[in-house]
Amino acid sequence: MKSTAQEEPNITQDSSYDQKTDHVHQMKRIKILILSIVVLLPLCFLSHIEFPHTNENGPEIIQSDDKHWLENYEPRYGLGSVQYNWWIPYYNGHPEAGSKVNHTEWIVESLQNNSVVILIHGTTCHGCEETKNNMHNCLEIYGSNFTYFELNADGEDNRTEEVFNTYDPTAGQNLIPLTVIITLIIDDNNETQIAWHSAEGERSEDWIESYMQDSIYYHRQYLETWRI
Repeated sequence: MKSTAQEEPNITQDSSYDQKTDHVHQMKRIKILILSIVVLLPLCFLSHIEFPHTNENGPEIIQSDDKHWLENYEPRYGLGSVQYNWWIPYYNGHPEAGSKVNHTEWIVESLQNNSVVILIHGTTCHGCEETKNNMHNCLEIYGSNFTYFELNADGEDNRTEEVFNTYDPTAGQNLIPLTVIITLIIDDNNETQIAWHSAEGERSEDWIESYMQDSIYYHRQYLETWRI
């Protein structure tokens, strides 16, 4: 019995030691888990962001595609023939009002994937620089929904002249900056058509964003029903 009485404390001490060891190991595992979460969480966030890059059409700035605003979105501008509307033929203020617009092939091809944004600017134009900065700010948010063409009015790109000839809202004045946004819309005959809007002069970030959001909404609504 005496021998047994001497062994019992040893058993108790060993059991206490095992419990403490398990507790220490558990705490280490918890710390490792927390550290892993702290390290991996920012990496997961960064993996969903696409950073600016360029392509043959000029700078195309694309970031995370946040579309929560589309859930209950209502377009700000409808189809019409006045200056602020989306247009199918030339609007009422254009010298060729009511006439059909002959969209260029590279625009039609681009619309099969995204809405289109075009900015024609000059190198010594203050309003151009402001508009370009505002455009890039909007593209950081909405850029994955657009094919973006940034054209220099002083360059030799044939597309610059094509855009002026087709989408200049005053027809022939070729004032810069010129901003053009092109999408798809349903007409009065329930047919999907190319719709566009353009404006000369400096454009604010709010102005650009409003037409960008509209164009994204319309393009998503009517792309499947568009017949080229």
